Amino acid sequence: MTVLTEHFTVEEFEDSDTAARLRIDNSVPEELMKNLLATAKMLEKIREHLSFSIDGEVPIRITSGFRCYKLNRTIGGSRNSHHMSAHAADWVAPGYGSPYQICTKLEFRMEELGIGQLIHEYGRWVHTSILAPSTDRNRVLTATSSGYKHGVQFA
Repeated sequence: MTVLTEHFTVEEFEDSDTAARLRIDNSVPEELMKNLLATAKMLEKIREHLSFSIDGEVPIRITSGFRCYKLNRTIGGSRNSHHMSAHAADWVAPGYGSPYQICTKLEFRMEELGIGQLIHEYGRWVHTSILAPSTDRNRVLTATSSGYKHGVQFA
C-alpha cells in the first residue's frame, strides 16, 4: 500500500470494479501524484470536520477517485471530469449520515476545507474536488436523473 495521508492510500483512489473487469490500467501517473496528494489532504480536512462535529471518528470510503481517460469515457463521465486530473473524489461517510446530510454540513465550510466543488449526486454519494485556480470555486450542485440543480437539495 502506498500511503498518501494518515487515512488515504493511492490504491483507494485507483480502485475501480469497472477498470478491473475490463482490464483498464487505472494507475495514477507520476505527474498527477501532487494533485492526488492535494485531494487526499482535502478529504482529511473533511474527515476531521465531520468527526469533530459528532465527537467521534467518521471514516470516509472513496467510491470513485482517479479515473484515467479510458475509464472515464467507459463509464460515461464528463469530458472535463476533475477525476481525470486527480483533483476529485466521490465518497460516502455512513458514520456521519447520508450524502445529503454531509453536503448540508459542508456547503458553508468549503473555503476552509479546500473544496472547490461540492455535488450531492443522486442521493447516493458526495463529489468533492479541490479548490484550484483552474476550477470552479465554491460551486454547490445537486445531481438528479433530470439534471443538475444549484445548491444542496434532497435528491
